Amino acid sequence: MIEVFHGQDLVSSQCLPVTLEGVLDTQLLLPDILLWEPAHPVLYTVQVSLFEAGKLMARTSQKTGFRKLTARGIHLLFNGQPCMLRGILSWGWEPDQIAPAFSPEQVRTEICRVRALGFNLIKLCLFVPNPVYFDIADEEGILLWVEFPMWLPEVSEDLRAHAPNEYAEITQLVHHHPSIVVYSLGCELNQAVDKELLGALNQAVRENVSNVLVCDNSGSGESYGGLDFDFADFTDYHPYYDLHYFEPLLDHWRRDWQVPRPWIFGEFCDSDTFRDLEEITTANEGNRPWWLTEENPVTRWRPEAQAMLEARQRMTRAQTGFTTQELVQISYAQSRVIRKYTLELIRRREGIGGYVITGLRDTPISTSGIWDDFGRPKWEAEQFLPINGEAVISLDGNRRRRWLYGGDRPERVDLFNLWSGGMGYWVVILSLTGSEWPVGGELTWTLSDDMGSRLASGSSEVTTNGQPGEPCQAGVIHCQLPVVDQAAELILRVSLTSARLRVENQWPIWVFPHLPEPPSGLAILDPTGCFDACGNWLKAVRRIRAGDKLATFRGILSTTWNVKLARYVQKGGNVLLLQQGNEPLPARRCPFWREAIKLFSVHPMWEEERFPQCGFTDLQFFGLASDLAFDTQRLSQALPEGSVIHPILRRLDGREFHMSEYVFEASIGRGTLLACTLRLQGGLGGQPSGWERNVAGSAMLSTFLNYLFE
Repeated sequence: MIEVFHGQDLVSSQCLPVTLEGVLDTQLLLPDILLWEPAHPVLYTVQVSLFEAGKLMARTSQKTGFRKLTARGIHLLFNGQPCMLRGILSWGWEPDQIAPAFSPEQVRTEICRVRALGFNLIKLCLFVPNPVYFDIADEEGILLWVEFPMWLPEVSEDLRAHAPNEYAEITQLVHHHPSIVVYSLGCELNQAVDKELLGALNQAVRENVSNVLVCDNSGSGESYGGLDFDFADFTDYHPYYDLHYFEPLLDHWRRDWQVPRPWIFGEFCDSDTFRDLEEITTANEGNRPWWLTEENPVTRWRPEAQAMLEARQRMTRAQTGFTTQELVQISYAQSRVIRKYTLELIRRREGIGGYVITGLRDTPISTSGIWDDFGRPKWEAEQFLPINGEAVISLDGNRRRRWLYGGDRPERVDLFNLWSGGMGYWVVILSLTGSEWPVGGELTWTLSDDMGSRLASGSSEVTTNGQPGEPCQAGVIHCQLPVVDQAAELILRVSLTSARLRVENQWPIWVFPHLPEPPSGLAILDPTGCFDACGNWLKAVRRIRAGDKLATFRGILSTTWNVKLARYVQKGGNVLLLQQGNEPLPARRCPFWREAIKLFSVHPMWEEERFPQCGFTDLQFFGLASDLAFDTQRLSQALPEGSVIHPILRRLDGREFHMSEYVFEASIGRGTLLACTLRLQGGLGGQPSGWERNVAGSAMLSTFLNYLFE
């Protein structure tokens, strides 16, 4: 007998004779089906009983539910309604268990904590947990993405023969769980996994699932040298990027001639933070845990893991000048900036079905978890929900073009760094799923100073009739900015309220005084023409020509460094070096936002009346970010003997713990060298460009020059 129960209520049943084959294949009609969904995870129990001569011989039961995840064009629908998957990546990392055996309490707690931060999905990356995990996910209403454990495999004939059967067996074991809505056959697969193998795996899974989405290669074959086509129901990329390249990267992947389907980022938005190794050792009775020793096999092939073994020695050499807890808190603040910018940008784009943030918990090779090694959250819910909820407010601005060298070029406008007394203009974008569009709602905003005093405010009715699942303009903010004589950080707060919805968000807005005239006695040495297209601010400054005597200038702005300049500084001259490449001073290429902790040294540059900052790099530095930093260890050898280096802005590598310099001051003889690798003129990726648009970069350049000429 087959019976279907909803709670204690019998909703359908059927009696069937047992055949000699021992296989039952039947269908039962259920009246008035209640759908399983995260807010109401309705479960049915299917019970199968074996009777012989009226006597019960055996009985088994299994819970399941009814739901459907589908793609309709570029939109993702759950039970027919627009949805966005907001996922967190879990590797199932448990330090004391190679193959974690989750308890019901452990899973329930994990789901509750993840949901509190706005997530509605957990991606089980390259592992299949024990059955309890799926059972509790069904009960709690969290969505799951199951990724089969295949990443850069060595493809053998044995693998080809057995992998499809293993995939089919795993799918048959778990497919009845309504919480599982996405499957991926592997991760970042290259050309070793050919179309025959991937096709066989795809068939093995699809034959055993329904009403779910399937992706053959999470990350896409085209990104990792694999197939140039796919078997997927959606587009899946794994963008790991510096912030200013994220939007150009998305545009690069977009192809409107392809069949429309949603984008779901199976991994993205990582951001390493600083790990307190001493706390971990203390908690482990004074010893390093196995994963922080050579017992961890990963140390043999991952440089990040090897660096962890040498972290104490490397940090001693780095001489950061900060305590461990200060480094932790700085890194958390920077990491939230990265995630806020990324998630808001995603929510402004059409066709995004979801994303999976890397990752849930810090691991031996990465500290990009939303939880640290002790499972503690790095941010409170009120910090994360505004950027990771059903409804998210973000900002956009005007589009500008610039005529340069005979043609139009995009001219980016900085939304977060503006000129004193100018006009602030922001378009407010609302992205929501699961709710009706709040026509008739009220949009309110305030612009306040750091003391909380209101400088400007406004409100408007939401009149645009948008659609759930699509970003839409909810209003416009247009206001006069205050007149300031030194840089000031303001806070822009925006909220939208309707009968069924309340959503809010906020951003730091930096206002800078207009640039003064360049210092008298300044000359420019720019043999590569870096400043040619940056605008008119430096147009009247004398360019150094062959035969000019450097001693006649009070200071030099240079894009090069040579023996002649070194002698000029030794005799009392001042040079600001804006280095654009690996030479002339020793430098290394490295990401600005990813895998890095930026440190502000104690220096007059950062005083309130010069170039104030908030102790970590926020979007004030978006247009200044560079992929170049001076190599600290080699600097002293490249400068004249006796030079004394004073760090100004430093880069601590978050994975390998070596130090680099973005900005430093060197006392050389009687003069001063200020050296900088930041992109003060902007122009990388989505950065604003030039002295008018790249507001923070222009203000920093002016500050450098005025400091040198004091």
